[in-house]
Amino acid sequence: MPFLLALPGARAQSPAPRALGYLPWWMADGWASMPWERLERVVLFDAPIERDGRLLERQWPKKLAAHAAQREVPLDLALTLLQHNQFNRLFGDAATRGRLLASCVRALEAPSVAGLHLDIEGFGEAHASAIAGFRDWLGALDEIRRTLGKNLSAFFPASDEFSPYDPSSAKRIDYWVAQLYDAHWVDSKVTGPLVTRASENPVAVQRALARIAALDIPSGNVLLSVPLYGWDGRAKAKPRALARAARRVC
Repeated sequence: MPFLLALPGARAQSPAPRALGYLPWWMADGWASMPWERLERVVLFDAPIERDGRLLERQWPKKLAAHAAQREVPLDLALTLLQHNQFNRLFGDAATRGRLLASCVRALEAPSVAGLHLDIEGFGEAHASAIAGFRDWLGALDEIRRTLGKNLSAFFPASDEFSPYDPSSAKRIDYWVAQLYDAHWVDSKVTGPLVTRASENPVAVQRALARIAALDIPSGNVLLSVPLYGWDGRAKAKPRALARAARRVC
């Protein structure tokens, strides 16, 4: 599931790279074929956040870090938490938050890691206590990573219902990746565009960017995500029509 991420709008004094690529762990063996000369950063996807707050460590190719350093392309590590119930359980508990913070510090102390990329999502409303715990954790992480001289970016949640950030906590993030895709998925009963401008769609461009603007995030600090994959399948009519058969990744 690789993506190329391009910056919209002005770049004056923006901390955001012009182009960033995700390298998923299940495709990591193909790292040498990536267009390194076109990328300013690469995000290693991913280090899942486990129930106890520790990070699951993936095994990355041994030559990857050296190659990135030779190309002067920083490597960030993506932390993933993809359900609001997991968010509530983890950030609602002080001890678990503490273990997660300690795990993040260990990751940031690695010479090959230039920063962390937060892919923390949910598709429902989070508990107020968990949101408060998350913002406290984010504040502590921000202070530590600045001391270490490391980067902190984030994937902006696609769901309108999941809102862990406010303008104050959003300022702790160097730049954002706006999710503007996944309007349909491989086993969906209907077809649809990967990137949608249909305003009624919950991941429509207009709705996502409006939620970002409400957090006072400068447009120059936002990257738009573009999937370099799709679902190839036959449909009865135009997009959003019923699919006639199972799809394949293309």
